[in-house]
Amino acid sequence: MMKKLDKKRLINIGKEHIIDMLGQDLISNPSVLVGWWHSIDTSEELFSVGGGVALNPNSKFNIGDETPLDFIALVNINTLTGEVIRDYKNSRLP
Repeated sequence: MMKKLDKKRLINIGKEHIIDMLGQDLISNPSVLVGWWHSIDTSEELFSVGGGVALNPNSKFNIGDETPLDFIALVNINTLTGEVIRDYKNSRLP
């Protein structure tokens, strides 16, 4: 039986792909706000990581309906193999 990758490693794998999808220049821009989130599906076989960017964040930033994100990148990671599936269909990229 294969051992599942730990949560920290899964998050790091996901962030690497999201940074590649959104672009390092955008993510590292100090005038934008970057938010991260992650979750695991009920079968615990896929771990999802998301990253979003608000180009003009206000002082009361909230992920959700309150503050729309200009760009979003989503990936799913197989918890056993580390295989990453980039979710271009549900992402909104620059």
